[in-house]
Amino acid sequence: MKNSFAALKIREEIGDKKGLAASYNNIAIIYEHQKNYTEALKNYYAALKIRQETGEQLYIGACYTNIGVICENQGNYSEALNNYFEALKIYEAVG
Repeated sequence: MKNSFAALKIREEIGDKKGLAASYNNIAIIYEHQKNYTEALKNYYAALKIRQETGEQLYIGACYTNIGVICENQGNYSEALNNYFEALKIYEAVG
């Protein structure tokens, strides 16, 4: 986690948006494994926002999938399905 936050800081300093999104995603994965779903969601949403700004469709789909997994783990099945369907729409659109 320490290294992930160090990478995040460096990417912020140099303005590396794609790298920032990757860092947020990596941090979210760590929180997810720790079952800290609140922090995982916070970081997945941060990654999603950047991916939407950069227009990286496959990564946007991956963000929705990751958010769906967290919602599913929390027992929030309707929200999980909403996110999975968003991901599916994107994946179908890009082939």
